[in-house]
Amino acid sequence: MKAKHFSFIMKFIIIALAVFGAVFYALVPNLVGVMAELLHFTSHSVFYPWTIVILLTAIPCYAVLVLAWLMANTVKKETQFSHKNADRLKKMAICALADGVFFLLANLWLWIDGLNISAVVILSVLVLLVAIAFAAVATVLAGMVEKAAVLQEESDLTI
Repeated sequence: MKAKHFSFIMKFIIIALAVFGAVFYALVPNLVGVMAELLHFTSHSVFYPWTIVILLTAIPCYAVLVLAWLMANTVKKETQFSHKNADRLKKMAICALADGVFFLLANLWLWIDGLNISAVVILSVLVLLVAIAFAAVATVLAGMVEKAAVLQEESDLTI
């Protein structure tokens, strides 16, 4: 697969994820309302805290998409094995961990405040585990890209 084609596919996937995320986050108020009814909470007591918590999770998600877009640009230029991309992958790992930890802590806070149930808190632990897995993969890839960048620099010096 050529670099331009691979970059195009990466950007298409990033755009699709951004659109999916925008639709999801646009539906958050409706989802919070449904959740409040299912959990028998008064809608006003749950609506604003839950809406704010869920919308705040968008920040690291879209930061990861921006970093992925920047990486897709380097793929197009065939400079994907660079220290910048290794740093971007490390930032992606940090964003994933921050999002997972924030979501768990926010769920715990809402549970202590009486605006959540224990099942949702347990599900937020699963979200944290997925975030940890994503961060682990991004960290390993960052190390591999870093080593590839060093090898490429050495190779460029010998030519």
